[in-house]
Amino acid sequence: MNAAEADLSQLEKKIGSAVSKARSYYDTRILLRDAKEKLTKAKHRFERAQALQVAAKELAFASVKTTKSIFLFIYMISCSG
Repeated sequence: MNAAEADLSQLEKKIGSAVSKARSYYDTRILLRDAKEKLTKAKHRFERAQALQVAAKELAFASVKTTKSIFLFIYMISCSG
């Protein structure tokens, strides 16, 4: 009986360490999945912000160009009059 108890105790120790090792592995996998999700969301936010910045620059350039055209038109009218 003592030999069976010793074997059972030894198996329990083996299984216990395997479970604790597996638990840390799967906990790490969950943390990795969460980190990947955060990275993907941040990447999408960055790409959107970058696209908005490009659009704003284009709008600013168009506004300056239009303003210059208006001032040139007004100047031409005032000089011819």
